[in-house]
Amino acid sequence: LSAFLLGYSLFQVPGGWAGDRFGPKTVLTAAILLWSLFTALTGLAPGLPIRAWLGTAGSLMLIRFLVGVGEAAAAPNCNKLVANWIGAEQHGVGSSAFVMGIGIGGALTPPLIAWVMEKWGWRSSFYLAGVIGVAVAVFWHRYVTNSPEENYRVNSEELALIHRARKVKYERPPAQLTTPWRQILSNRSVWGVLLGYFCQGFPIYFFHTWFFIYLVRVRHLSIAQGGVWGATPYIAIAVLAPTGGWFSDRAVRNLGKRWGRRLAVCIGMFA
Repeated sequence: LSAFLLGYSLFQVPGGWAGDRFGPKTVLTAAILLWSLFTALTGLAPGLPIRAWLGTAGSLMLIRFLVGVGEAAAAPNCNKLVANWIGAEQHGVGSSAFVMGIGIGGALTPPLIAWVMEKWGWRSSFYLAGVIGVAVAVFWHRYVTNSPEENYRVNSEELALIHRARKVKYERPPAQLTTPWRQILSNRSVWGVLLGYFCQGFPIYFFHTWFFIYLVRVRHLSIAQGGVWGATPYIAIAVLAPTGGWFSDRAVRNLGKRWGRRLAVCIGMFA
C-alpha cells in the first residue's frame, strides 16, 4: 500500500511542473491513462514477466508505485485549472468541486467493487477500474481546455465575466520557465502547507486503504456490507465539500485571506 504513496509523493512536484510546461489538459490526460493502465495491470501482476525478477509482491509494489506516479499529477493540475477558470474570490467553491468528485467516486466505488469481486473475483475489479479510467481520459481530452480562452463554447460575455472575476487575463506561460527553488523552500507558508498535509494524510489514507479491511476482518462484515459502509466517509465528503468551499470563500471576504483560510482549515481539522 505504501508503494502507491511513495510514487504519489515523489511525483507531485514533477506533475505540477509538467502542468506549467505543457498545460493541465495534456498532463492530466496522460496521467489518467497512466494510472488506469497500471490499475488494470494490478490484476495481472502475478502472471507478468517481471515476476521472475521481482516476485509477486515486488511486481505488485512496482505497479502500485506507477499508479501513484500517475495520480500524483491530479491535485496540482486540477488546482491550476481552478486558478485559470475561476476568480480568487471563488477559489474555495471551485476547489471543492475537485474534492466533491473524490467523494462521489469514493462513495460509488466500494459497493461497486465489492459486487464485482463477489461476482467475478478480485482481478476483475482492477480491470473494470482501468477501463473506466480510459473512458474518463477520452472524455477529458475531448471536452476540457486549459483556460476559458481556449474553449470555443465560452462566448465573449462569459469570457468578460471570468476576466473580471480573475482580475487578470490568462497568459500561456513561457516555454522556458526558471523555478525559484530557493525562494519556495525558504517560504514558511510552503512548510506550513507541507506539515498540514502530512498531518492530514494519516486519517485520509486510513479510509482509503484500511477502513474496508477493518470492517471485513475486525468487524466481520461481508464484502458487500463492507463496501456499503466503506462508502460512508466519502458520502460525507461529497455532501460537505461544497459547504466547506462556500464557507472558506465567505470567511476570506469577511476576515481576509490569511485569517479566513486559516479559520476554514482549522474548523475542518478539528471537526
